[in-house]
Amino acid sequence: MKYWIIIDSWNLMETFITESLSPYNFYERRSFGNDLTRYINKEGSFTNLLLFRDEPLSEYAIQVDETLLNKELLTPVSKGKITCYSYPTTIYYKRGMISFRFMSENAIKSFVAESKIIIEVKTIEKYIDSFYIQPDTNLHPVKFDRTSSIPFNMDDYIRKDNLFNSIKGAIIAYTCGVLTNTSQKNQTLVLALNELKNQVAGLNTNIMISEGVIPNFVPVKKALATVQNIISSDNQGIETSVDVLRHIVNEILPLSIKRCAEIAKRKSPSYDQKLEQLKEKEIECSKKLDVLEDQNINEAKNELQQIKNLEVENGLREGKKRKFFPKGSSVYIRKKELQEIINRFKENNAEYKSLKHELKNIKDELSFAVSGTTQYDASLEALFTRFSDNINNILKTLKKQISTSEQTVTLDNIVFHKGLHIIEDESDIEYQYFDIVLNFILNNPNGKNSVVSDNRILDIISNTGKIFKEKFPSLDAKGDLILNTIRDYWQYKKQKKDNFSIPQDMPVLQAILSFFIKSRGFDQIERFMMNRAYHHKELAYMLCGCLMGYAALPKTLTSVIYSQDKQKIEECTETYLFNLLKEI
Repeated sequence: MKYWIIIDSWNLMETFITESLSPYNFYERRSFGNDLTRYINKEGSFTNLLLFRDEPLSEYAIQVDETLLNKELLTPVSKGKITCYSYPTTIYYKRGMISFRFMSENAIKSFVAESKIIIEVKTIEKYIDSFYIQPDTNLHPVKFDRTSSIPFNMDDYIRKDNLFNSIKGAIIAYTCGVLTNTSQKNQTLVLALNELKNQVAGLNTNIMISEGVIPNFVPVKKALATVQNIISSDNQGIETSVDVLRHIVNEILPLSIKRCAEIAKRKSPSYDQKLEQLKEKEIECSKKLDVLEDQNINEAKNELQQIKNLEVENGLREGKKRKFFPKGSSVYIRKKELQEIINRFKENNAEYKSLKHELKNIKDELSFAVSGTTQYDASLEALFTRFSDNINNILKTLKKQISTSEQTVTLDNIVFHKGLHIIEDESDIEYQYFDIVLNFILNNPNGKNSVVSDNRILDIISNTGKIFKEKFPSLDAKGDLILNTIRDYWQYKKQKKDNFSIPQDMPVLQAILSFFIKSRGFDQIERFMMNRAYHHKELAYMLCGCLMGYAALPKTLTSVIYSQDKQKIEECTETYLFNLLKEI
């Protein structure tokens, strides 16, 4: 059985943020999402959803399958001949069980276009196949009154919504973390490539600002050797590209040595004397060229200049810079003859060509001396640009290979029993602390605050540290290290310590600290963990997703799970969440 709900576009957009639809007054009282009071009078806001059995006439409408409803909560409402029901709580969307009706194709296009600019609207792509246009049938408009009666269990419904928003945020973020996880080998390769990129960029700077001192090439060679050692023999595409990088580096090194030698040479006392000699030589070459031109093409040059002067005069009469003589005219033909005479001399006279080439070299050398550049700079700049383009392409290729690799996601190890728990080795004290942090956040969500403040994180650290110590009064060395680490970070943020350190060989704690340090965004967490070769990104994501809540998750994160090629994983996650919803 299907039911219909009338809605406006602004509030429909909000449902694709939360992936659910609630009575209007829920939005005002819940700890997540927007208030949705744009078109609603607070004195007479809707306290229940109205569901129609017959399809109503409206600009926008939602069709809901009865499997998404608790039919015991449906209450008939008298509307004359119209059959409708009030529903006091939230309806959670599920693919295939809900569809969205629009008045026209343009309405769909406009709605989808508007959703692109709102980063929290993340489920349009998931449900876009369920968008359709209102058929040309005889539908009738319906009128309904606003009610002010408060549902009997509204506080309990809102509590459930708040809890599920945090849990769903944690589960979806965890899944996205697993899907975008990088293997240890690939993570090491990305780090090595970035190190090589930075070393070559530093070499470029050192070469260009060096005062004749040859830069140290050893770090670049070591970084390149590290990359080559990591690449597996079966990864021919990247291996070939890295060989190109090696050839570019081998071209850079001798040119940079020559450049440094040239700069060093300019610092010698004899170089100033050489410059004076070059200036004298420049004058001498120019004079010889003038003599040759006077002896051979002076008359042709003078006659050609007279024609050009006439072209300028003719142009000025008509308000132009220049007016050429028409093709075929005697002056036009004579101009071409003169140009041919001059060019033939310049190309065929060996002495003239030799002097011209010598003069160019002298001027180039004088120009390099004045500007501080050398004849090798252009070639070096081109090589460094080629290196940068090639290594960026390698990183893009590697990222694409990682993102398209088959990832499996299992949620069987995450259970809900008086909180959210990851079932791992119960003796692992790292997971015990993770469990404490996760459930403290679950019970103390960030609410409608879009920004996670430092004080919020310090509050989490302080409280979870106390709970951890109370729960485990007798800690082993690993437990003490966890407590000391979070205490040191808390004191560092309070400016009571100058530094802190994150222990090695404690991957779960590294994930927790990554969340504490970079809690304002998933991209920051990813870069932080990637640059330090930390693993278990999914755990750091889970904490961040739980704190933010599902409604605040950005589409830049969730796009990985709602893409078409990950539909099976998305369906598995959706089934898990609906089963968990029954337990709340």
